[in-house]
Amino acid sequence: MVNCLSWILKLCTIKGKSTHTNKSLSFDSYHPLQYKNTVSKTLFNRAGKICSTNEDRVEEKLHVKTALKENGYPIHFIKRIDKQAKVIKNNTMKDDITKVTVVLPFVKNSSQNIKRILHCLDIRLPPIKKKE
Repeated sequence: MVNCLSWILKLCTIKGKSTHTNKSLSFDSYHPLQYKNTVSKTLFNRAGKICSTNEDRVEEKLHVKTALKENGYPIHFIKRIDKQAKVIKNNTMKDDITKVTVVLPFVKNSSQNIKRILHCLDIRLPPIKKKE
């Protein structure tokens, strides 16, 4: 079960569609600076929260920095936003352990047993609702 769980956790990375072009809000646009901050913070926070390993996090953050540079964001702006995102990540994650949430369909006599096992592994589950 643990080997299977580590394999599942490794799959928690960010993969874009093949048609993704890395285009986002251009820094040269006439949008307020607050919007540009929010776009950048969201990309960095997503990398910190979704990626399950440090290697994936570093790779995704490098990808975010490259995408922001391609959209005209200055390097000092990117570094400042990355530093702010790290503060948020360190406040929400403890010891590089991410909480995993699993959604299970209700299956009579099975869902509760699986829920009990996953609870022992500290995997969160939303309440299981019976289909009527």
